[in-house]
Amino acid sequence: AARSDTGAAWAAAAAEIVVVVQAAPDGVTDAYAVVKRLSRGAARRRFHVVVTGAAEEEQARAVCATLCATAERFLSVRVAWLGWLPPDADMATALKLRQAVACAFPASRSAGEIGSIADMLIGWSYPGEDDLNGFVHRLREMSRAAASENA
Repeated sequence: AARSDTGAAWAAAAAEIVVVVQAAPDGVTDAYAVVKRLSRGAARRRFHVVVTGAAEEEQARAVCATLCATAERFLSVRVAWLGWLPPDADMATALKLRQAVACAFPASRSAGEIGSIADMLIGWSYPGEDDLNGFVHRLREMSRAAASENA
């Protein structure tokens, strides 16, 4: 999402940024580019990673470690593991059906992993932001900045 100006504004307005990384060499490169753009353009210093396409969790963690080390070394940002989505035929079918896998196949492995990630996200706290006002304010400011750059 952060590849477009609109996506970058949404990401910059968010309290937390989750980067989805494909477990492939170009996936790490693409994710690094997103982290670089947001760390420089939106002054973000912390990111979370969800890895897709890895056959095993160990491989997913290795992909994350590569991104973490590279981002810390060259961008001085923190990238933290959030989770992974294993290959799942139900996920592919749900995508073809244009449905969320958790709705189409709630007992699938990927739906379970998405639920685990969601449970972690729900538990995150944001001091001073009990409602959407902080997010809406940041989104408005980022949109204005993007509009003035494009004018």
